[in-house]
This record gives sequence, structure tokens and C-alpha cells, in this order.
Amino acid sequence: MSEQRFYVYGLFYENEDENNICFYVGRGTKFRKDRHFMEWNLENGYNEKKKEIIRKTNNEKLHAKVLQENLTLEQAEKLEEKLLLREDIWKSVTNKVRSSKGFRAGKENPNYDGLSDKHKKKIGEANKKKNRSEDQKIQWSKNGKNSQEEKVVSEVKWLVENTDLFQKEISDYYGISKGAVSRIANEKSYWYVEPEKPSNIPDKTIERNKERSKSHKQKLALSNTKLAKNDVREIRWLYEETNMSQKDISEKYPTSRKSVSNIVNKKTLSFVNGKKKPV
Repeated sequence: MSEQRFYVYGLFYENEDENNICFYVGRGTKFRKDRHFMEWNLENGYNEKKKEIIRKTNNEKLHAKVLQENLTLEQAEKLEEKLLLREDIWKSVTNKVRSSKGFRAGKENPNYDGLSDKHKKKIGEANKKKNRSEDQKIQWSKNGKNSQEEKVVSEVKWLVENTDLFQKEISDYYGISKGAVSRIANEKSYWYVEPEKPSNIPDKTIERNKERSKSHKQKLALSNTKLAKNDVREIRWLYEETNMSQKDISEKYPTSRKSVSNIVNKKTLSFVNGKKKPV
């Protein structure tokens, strides 16, 4: 199985002077950056300052931006911590006491005494988990009281990423708890299982697909690859302006030779316009 890749992102809002203010820095995979704005997170998340900003700010003035992508977990942790400690955003970020190492040395953190006992306990549990080996983490995930068959997990992941089904609808379809679907979707468990398309997809999803907007379909098409729009433009430039083969190009980007062929022949991602010389 290929190593999972991460990105580091920031949440921004536009203030009265039309300046973009970063109020949260994090790391994640797939749709992690966009989940902060979902109603479920606004109801159940523990960062009250972040939730307050999102609730008070007009949706059009909120956005999540990927700052750097295609990183290993270690690279993402280091970059996240570096950004959180930058003086120019220290006063505006709502998770400034956090870092990739878990609240920066726990009790040695100057903000530690101001946290609630419940919050301190959560810090301790999070740091304890970081000391487990990868095999121990996987075994712990399998032994959980809500453990599922990995085939079910892989299909749940695919439905979460590629359909408009609600988590409750997915949980009903597989006969598992909504909490289990939530943990799988947010990669709190079974992060090592790759998504797999189910042989049968609920009819409700098919109906919703018909109602999707053009922009939604385009966003979904990109999200099903590991490429950004500029990657697509650069792939076209390299193919048209150099002697690189499709295989050579695929090795330069997180994609397959077949995908490169589809891109340059505009069988996929044809809505991305133009070509661009790589920097």
C-alpha cells in the first residue's frame, strides 16, 4: 500500500478591510479542510473560538486554502507547527496553543494551566496515542468496540467521498452506527484502509447525482484524483512542449500513466482550461 500523503491548510475569513485573516491552521487528507464548515462540526467541535468565527462570518467571506500538499505525515506535522508559531498569525489563529506534537510539551506549555480538566485529559490521551507504533495503532483500531469488516469500511469511505449520502443513510445501509461512519469518514479509525466502490450503490445517491450542479461535478472529478488544476495544466504543457513520455510525466505527479493519457486527450478533467509551464 502506498504511503498516505497529507496537506497543510489554513481557514481564512475576510475582515471589514477586505484582508484575509487566517484563524486556523491544520493538516489532513481528502476533504478534511472543508469539514470545519459543516453543521456537524459546528455542533460537536471543541474549538469554540473557531466555531464562533465561522458562525458570525458570511459564508462568502470564509474559505479553506491548501498551503502545501503531497507531504508525508512527518513533513505535515513540522510545517503545521512552524506555521502555528509564526508571529504574524499568532494573535489571529484560534488553535495557537496546539501543535503537531500535541499542545507543545503538555504541562510545559504556558497555556496549560488555563485549560479545563477535561481538556487536559484529552491532551494526555492524544499524546499517549502518538507513542504507539503503526502496527499497534492498526491493531487498536481493529480491536475497538465498534470495529467493522474492512470491506465495509472501504465501501463506506468510497460513499463518503464520492456521493451525497448522509452519514445516517450510510449507517442504515450497512447496519452500523452513525458514530462508526463518522469515525471512518474523519479517519479516526481505519485510516489505513483504501476506499473501494461498492458493487451496489443506494438509489438515492443515483438520484442526487442527477441533481448535482456542474461545478459540483467538476469539484468531485478533481477530488477523485490527487491532482490540482495547475497539475493538470502542467501535465498538458509537458506533453505538448517536451519529449517526455506519458509514463515519465506520471512519475513526476501523483497519478498513473493511464490518467495522464486521459488528461492530454481530454477524456477526463476537460473543464480545466489551458496549459502551464511548471515552475
